[in-house]
Amino acid sequence: MEKINLVVCSNDTEYKVALKNKLVDDNIEIIGYAEFEPSAKVRIQGYVPDVVAFLVSKTDIDSQLMDFIEDMNLAALGAVPIILTDEVSVDIVNMAAQAGVRQVMDIEVSPEEFCKDITKLASKERKHSVSQNTEKKTRSRVYAFFSGKGGVGKTTLCTNTAVALASRGKKTLLIDLDLQFGEETLTEFPLTV
Repeated sequence: MEKINLVVCSNDTEYKVALKNKLVDDNIEIIGYAEFEPSAKVRIQGYVPDVVAFLVSKTDIDSQLMDFIEDMNLAALGAVPIILTDEVSVDIVNMAAQAGVRQVMDIEVSPEEFCKDITKLASKERKHSVSQNTEKKTRSRVYAFFSGKGGVGKTTLCTNTAVALASRGKKTLLIDLDLQFGEETLTEFPLTV
């Protein structure tokens, strides 16, 4: 089974620690943390998570929080938003559903049940993405090869790296930014003939 990447969003360190202790399944991994601030939206989207867990006290759940979650447009990323709180009520569940939150859980949920629910939610989201023919966005990596001296093998090294990555099924784009003496132009791998 594919790993489930989880991002935790909370201002409360105790909640973050409690959630980390609930991860008894090796297929679920915390890839990042964020707090409720404007830059958190960009940070969370940059992680490209499968699940985003918002850990908040019942007293902090209001329309402003729901707008924060809704503005992230996590569904476009293929991410599942969930809320863990100290007290679950019908009003909270209704507000959360309107903001696109998939599940509201009690922070005291057992580790086994938490992992089971996260796995089920991520699995459903992946199936939904496949049925809608939407491709989950992935975090890209940029590799740069540079040197102040010519003839040291930059072009050879970067071309061979691009071919090796493409042969492993990775979408690869090679760009030579040596505008004066560059040998590569813009090459997309795998090469199509």
